[in-house]
Amino acid sequence: MLIVSKNRDGLPDINVLLLVFSARDIEFKKLLGTFSLATFSVLIVTILASKMGIISNMLMSADGGYRYSLGFNYVSFASQRMFFALCSYLMFRGKKISYLELLALLMSTIYMYQQTSTSSPFYLSILILTYALLSIKIFKKEFIIGNFWTKTLVQYGFILALVIVLYFCFYSSGNLFHLVDQFTHNRLRLSVNGFQNFGVSWLGQPISFTTLDMFGNFTSNYNFIDSSFVQLLVIDGLIVSAFMLFALTKVMRYFVSIQKDIVLACLGIMIIHGMFDPQMLVLRYSPLILFISRLFIVNEDTKIE
Repeated sequence: MLIVSKNRDGLPDINVLLLVFSARDIEFKKLLGTFSLATFSVLIVTILASKMGIISNMLMSADGGYRYSLGFNYVSFASQRMFFALCSYLMFRGKKISYLELLALLMSTIYMYQQTSTSSPFYLSILILTYALLSIKIFKKEFIIGNFWTKTLVQYGFILALVIVLYFCFYSSGNLFHLVDQFTHNRLRLSVNGFQNFGVSWLGQPISFTTLDMFGNFTSNYNFIDSSFVQLLVIDGLIVSAFMLFALTKVMRYFVSIQKDIVLACLGIMIIHGMFDPQMLVLRYSPLILFISRLFIVNEDTKIE
């Protein structure tokens, strides 16, 4: 707790960690329902306020068009929030989700992409919505839980994702490196630069990233690390990283043990997202950090669907 608060936001991070522990006996569905409601409410109110001119709507030119912030501080923030709200809602509703709800989530995702042109949350949202449609509504089959290999892979998804990111950073061939870097919009290169510029220590270090100038343009010495996994290593250090990987792997094994297929699917998609995006463990975006509370529960909550 002290290491995280030292390297990141101090007291706010201590409060988050205390919240994680205090949430241990709150029913899982209530956690997800509250998080989904709060995130959708923030999205709706902020977007409406930007459309009404109450708050500014930042725009950025890209690929012959424009990307809009929809009232948030940057053009990708709204779509990132929508992605995690969608995953949270799918986990909250589980097998009870309807075709109409899936359609509403799809239309919201398309709207976000049209406005913000943020590709990663869009494609991953389409992927998880397709999985939910096939698994819950059409075939009514648990594809992850029902297969030994997928069940094993998802249990160790966080460790596997870190290994893949490190492989791409340090061991991939020139052509593969450039292909992945291009596909992730230079985020692989920024991860490598992060390791080279800041290094990795046992206790981590506070870092002030250089991103946009006063006019909202990218600076020539831009050095932000987008990968949640690389940020965890560089900022929080090896001790915190080892604990988080252990705790999150236990979380995955917990959901495997209580046979929650759509929860595992959503967590798997969030892991993929976190390989090259920074929001995976940030509470104002993602509920994932709250799931560590499942390790401290006193009352079992297997009936979450």
